[in-house]
Amino acid sequence: LAGGDISVVGSDEAPVEGVICIHGQLTDEGIECPALRSESRSLYTLAGDTADFEVGDEVCVCGTVAEVSFCMQGTTIAVTRMSPGDGSCPP
Repeated sequence: LAGGDISVVGSDEAPVEGVICIHGQLTDEGIECPALRSESRSLYTLAGDTADFEVGDEVCVCGTVAEVSFCMQGTTIAVTRMSPGDGSCPP
């Protein structure tokens, strides 16, 4: 995982085991799942409820890294929360 675009919720948990939050822009790069390009240009795919967000929206996505995924590319995040990327992403 690229460290510059993720924050870990809960300071004593490792990023792979804990909840992470990623700020970026939704793209049309996903084959099976919605995709997000982080500020450092890393590709993430999103499994779960992505609400009414659309390609081009800037968002903050929080969730856990999926151990198994059908998304076929990028690092898959099992979404637990998704909000507009207007500064509401945890630091």
